[in-house]
Amino acid sequence: MVKELKEAKETNFWDQIKGKKACLTDIVELKFADITGKMTVRFVDADEVQDIKSKYDVKLPKKPIITREISGNKINIEVPNDDPKYKIFNNDPEAKKKIVAWEEKCRPIEKESIYRLAYEFLAEGDRPAGNLEQAVKFMIESLDYINAVKIVNAGMKLNNLAVQIEEAKNVS
Repeated sequence: MVKELKEAKETNFWDQIKGKKACLTDIVELKFADITGKMTVRFVDADEVQDIKSKYDVKLPKKPIITREISGNKINIEVPNDDPKYKIFNNDPEAKKKIVAWEEKCRPIEKESIYRLAYEFLAEGDRPAGNLEQAVKFMIESLDYINAVKIVNAGMKLNNLAVQIEEAKNVS
């Protein structure tokens, strides 16, 4: 009995996970036209993922504002708005037009952020050549959006992050 306890203690959780992050990978099969390839996706710390996302969030244009009179007071309402109190204003005709224009301005930035994340998740040997900026630009020009999303989703899964990018999202 003492021997069993000692063996259980020797193989504790911390010993088992030591060094696992460095070798945690997955293979993603990419298809484009008649070309198929396999890429290795690697684990990236969640704080690095968040740093990349934050850099692109800062580039996004500010949400549009509509002004409405509520209880005799003029109030500026940012749209789209997720606050249950103001969410109804997202359906306002003026707001809808502004939201469409705002989303159009956001699309290229959001698209670039996906490619940047895809680059980060790719294993060193599977990344395009060149510096970071050149490589991301090359990926945008060469890799279709759906495959970039597949890479990001695989990377997020390795990180145990529940966030999955919608593959059908029209960002192209």
